[in-house]
Amino acid sequence: MYKRQPENIVMPILENVEVLAAGKEDLYGRKYEYSNNKNSADGFDMEFTIIGLNLTPKQIARVELSEGIGDMFAVLRHPEDTSEANFKYVGVELLFEKDEPEKIDLVMGADGKPVGQIIGDNIVDENGNIVGKIVNGKAVSLDGKPLGKIVENVRADDPMLTVAEVVDVVRDANGNIIGKIVDGKIIDENGNVVGEIKDGQAVSLTGEVIGTVDKGVALDINGNEVDLSSSSAANITSEVVRDADGNVIGTIVDGQVIDADGNVIGTVKDGKVVDMDGNVIADNISIAAETADANVVVRDADGNIIGTIVNGQVIDADGKVIGVVKDGKVVDMEGNVIADNITIKAETPARTADESERSQYEIEFVDFISGGTAKDGIVPVTKVRKE
Repeated sequence: MYKRQPENIVMPILENVEVLAAGKEDLYGRKYEYSNNKNSADGFDMEFTIIGLNLTPKQIARVELSEGIGDMFAVLRHPEDTSEANFKYVGVELLFEKDEPEKIDLVMGADGKPVGQIIGDNIVDENGNIVGKIVNGKAVSLDGKPLGKIVENVRADDPMLTVAEVVDVVRDANGNIIGKIVDGKIIDENGNVVGEIKDGQAVSLTGEVIGTVDKGVALDINGNEVDLSSSSAANITSEVVRDADGNVIGTIVDGQVIDADGNVIGTVKDGKVVDMDGNVIADNISIAAETADANVVVRDADGNIIGTIVNGQVIDADGKVIGVVKDGKVVDMEGNVIADNITIKAETPARTADESERSQYEIEFVDFISGGTAKDGIVPVTKVRKE
């Protein structure tokens, strides 16, 4: 319910109050609760003139005070809509303000895809279904399981909101997506199998190498790649648990280890992942904050990069499979040790901003004074970029 004051100010006076009844009444007190208008948008005339509210004594006093100094209007909402107005009042100056994209709060899943938007204390998916709740500041499903990480103040036009899936893809030499990887097969945009992943390489149905694997690529509902470079919800870090060979066991959410399917598989105790019965799932683990686009890099004892881990195999800078990680060593396909005393760590690729994308604060300017340009004793100063 909102209050319109004589100074052309609109302010909320009541929020999230229970509506006990709603009806219509004419000037003579005659009620028409059972009348309806079949020609209205919803086939039912909802222009109520009477509403009964479940109010506290203080709320009743607020309504009485408001009725004496201005006009009131009410907006009926869905019972499960628990959102609130994020302003104290608005005035005529609002008419001259530029519309800015609204800020929303999201729940991001471990797969880098939005689970839903936070509305009130509900988590609502892209289809408008309530899929979870915010309980004690945590995002949980309707059956109480952790849903993901809360990301606040995301613009309503953030490209992350167009992400339908996050998948591994194969790119050609020009960087174009040939297809996405599903169960080891390369599927093109028409749903045809055009190749497979064999020994860590993307090969055609006849065995020729057709491209390189790119992991964790965001696609929209039409299968087009989503550019997340401007997204404030991208590159959100998660605590990732890996085994000694660099394989992902799961992510830590609220102290529990969650696998790729969102299932709770255990907890971390004394440097080990143990299930709910105390059985060891994995020891000699590593836990690190990682972003969705991080590469798992293998380095030797001197810090030199040996390769990156893709689908459990070590890939060198040329995209060739050189081996696997076993017992803390990189070994080739014949079992020969390529490197021992290695380190495995997820590293976010460095992103070099194009000059056109650089912030104005990152570009240096100097004052330039051109001779003979003074007029009426005033010398113009021009800002020029420092090269």
